[in-house]
Amino acid sequence: MKSSASVPATWVGSSSTERNSKAFTDKTTAWKVLADRATVFDAIELFEKVQASGRILFAIVLTPHGSKTAQPKGIVTISEIPNLHS
Repeated sequence: MKSSASVPATWVGSSSTERNSKAFTDKTTAWKVLADRATVFDAIELFEKVQASGRILFAIVLTPHGSKTAQPKGIVTISEIPNLHS
């Protein structure tokens, strides 16, 4: 998982991203939040759970207590899943 020092985070609620989020279809879940103490297995499980529901999860934002309103500490993207499995 990457730290916030190396990965800038953009919140879906921000004005420019909010406008861009309209491009997502109903089958898209753009992002979810996990506590920064979550394990790699928690992240993989969340990606798989969302996929099993027929939706797409692009990123998991890590915050101190798993709150959407807290300062982001890191991010895990869908492209990192193969690296998480190894």
